[in-house]
Amino acid sequence: MVKLGKFDGLILGLVAGLLIIFPGIGTTILNFWDGIIPITWDWFGIYTTKILLVAAFVLIGLITDKTGKN
Repeated sequence: MVKLGKFDGLILGLVAGLLIIFPGIGTTILNFWDGIIPITWDWFGIYTTKILLVAAFVLIGLITDKTGKN
């Protein structure tokens, strides 16, 4: 079982709240990733950027969980 940090819920709520209140933040992030991802990586059509962005954050979360203090 993953041991959660003291402020994990607070940070998750803050990020979700900011994305709901300011949807331009999400649009800016997606536009930034559209500029980084090569056109040859267009495996999923219009959903490629969103899928790769979610996968990147999952990977970051996994690395954080594995390297964090339990």
